[in-house]
Parts: sequence; C-alpha cells; structure tokens
Amino acid sequence: MARYFLVGGKDDDLKSNYLERVLLLLSGKKEPKLLYFPTAMKDNIRSINHFINTFAGLNVSINVVTLYDKKYTYEELNHLFEISDIIYFGGGNTDRLREKLEEFNIDKLLIKYNNTDKIYAGISAGAIILCNSGMGDSYSYTDNFKTFQFRMVKGFGLLNFSICPHYQKEDLYVFNDAASNLELSYALEDDTAIYINKHVNVFKDNKKHSVYEFKYSLLKPMYPYYNSDVETKLEKI
Repeated sequence: MARYFLVGGKDDDLKSNYLERVLLLLSGKKEPKLLYFPTAMKDNIRSINHFINTFAGLNVSINVVTLYDKKYTYEELNHLFEISDIIYFGGGNTDRLREKLEEFNIDKLLIKYNNTDKIYAGISAGAIILCNSGMGDSYSYTDNFKTFQFRMVKGFGLLNFSICPHYQKEDLYVFNDAASNLELSYALEDDTAIYINKHVNVFKDNKKHSVYEFKYSLLKPMYPYYNSDVETKLEKI
C-alpha cells in the first residue's frame, strides 16, 4: 500500500530542509523521482521555485505538473504517476485543488496507485486533500488581530481521518469543536509531519511545535519518532 507523509506547514524563517530529507530517506531510493503539484496555488511560479529550492543540494529528481498551464492527457499523467516514487501536493486553496485534480481524473490515479509502495505527500491543503477533510484557512480573514472564517473542507478520503494544518495559530482552537464530533483526527503545527505506514510516526523540525491526536474530544500529544539509524542516515543526506 501507498505510504503517506503529511506536513502541517512550513516556517520559512527556520531555513531548514529536515522534513524534506526525512521524506527522501523514507522513499528508500538513492535518487527518488518526485512529482510535484503546485495546483492549490494556481501554479504560482514563486511557489514552484520555493518548493524546488527546499530540495536544493539533495539527490532528488523533481517533475512539476502545472495543470493551469498545460492540458495533460490521462495517459501522460498516468505515466508520470507510474515513474514517480513520491507524489507531492503543495499548499494553498483545498477546494481549488480538489476541483482541478478531479477535472484531470487525478483522484482516480491516486486510487489506482494506492496499492503501490509510492509515498503520497502533501503540505497544508495538499495534506488535507489526502484525508477525509481538514480545517482550511483559504477563506479566513483577520480583524482586530483575530482570524475568522476557518472552515472544514473536503478531501478525497484516502486516509480515513481529518486534519488541521498550522495548528499553532491561536484562532485554530475552533478545530477542537470540529474534532469533538470526529472519530479520529490530527492537528499538526508548522514544521511537523506525520508518516503513515501501518503506524503513525511523528517528525518534528521545530522542537517547540507538536502534533496532536484527537479521538472524538480526547486530545493526546504525540511524540517524535526517533531511531538512531535513521538520524545517522539523515546526517549524511
């Protein structure tokens, strides 16, 4: 089965590629092929360049799919999925991302290749799209230093739980109310990630940030995965 790597968000001031190195290591390939969808940001060139720069100096081959700029055939996209080790969805507007992926039948490709050993990865909206739903901030606005209009948005449901990215934001306590009605959900602060491969492992780049598991209204902090062999390999990447 496919494995999943979900990132809560990224603080650019941290200037670290720890989570990127973890992702490449988990692929198990010396030079993994990564397929990147900047769709949630309408293929914004700055967003694309920023993503590529986070992998600078690492052994990875990145192929960018720009669904707003090019009319891909299903056969072309199927080939790109087939040859890629990591399928990565960037952040932005989850509703826009879902609609565009459905337009190109990429939701069907995700199901098709879900029985392979590929890694499906995403950050923020790109993480929500792989789950049942998530707390999105694409429609939010700030007034008098408070943020309003967070809302739950739908994903493709490949993972049978909901998530809340950027959970360190003070006004995202509203997710706690939503989570109280959900059987299982996760809240991820920026610079943290969960890796799902039979079990759920937590990786943290910012030691001050955390990941939380909700089972209905029961909240439990999750602790980082640590393996000395993994850490040694990461130092060499």
